[in-house]
Amino acid sequence: MPENPTTTPSAGKRILLIEPSPSVRGVLEFALRAQGQHVISVPDAGEGLRQLSTLRTDIPDLVILAPQRGSLHERDLLNTLAYGRLYRHVALILLTTPEYRLHLPSYLAARAIYRLDKPFTVPQITQLVAAIHAGATPERRERDGSRAF
Repeated sequence: MPENPTTTPSAGKRILLIEPSPSVRGVLEFALRAQGQHVISVPDAGEGLRQLSTLRTDIPDLVILAPQRGSLHERDLLNTLAYGRLYRHVALILLTTPEYRLHLPSYLAARAIYRLDKPFTVPQITQLVAAIHAGATPERRERDGSRAF
């Protein structure tokens, strides 16, 4: 079931990619690596939570999460990102659907969260990642026309 996380070393920003589909995960990892990012790729929120706990000295700058309905660890992961002292600076991109937005915990409203609705394109993600690393905030991105909370 959970695979070994894939790590790609580079001088770029650190990204934790949590995507259940191996093919989507592979394409996103390849595109982000081509952009010069350091990617840690895992298949589910439980593995993402384990990665966060083991990466305490190498905390990601960005988490890209494809939420899964019924995931037992997803709420714990989101709680950790929302309230964990070590993770306040970590931006979060949710790869989701408009319907899923209604089920997000209310405490996430105060976080820097970006949302890309499915279906999305790889350039949409790589452009958003580049904008976040350049200092964009959800408010600025929203004015620029992207969907953000």
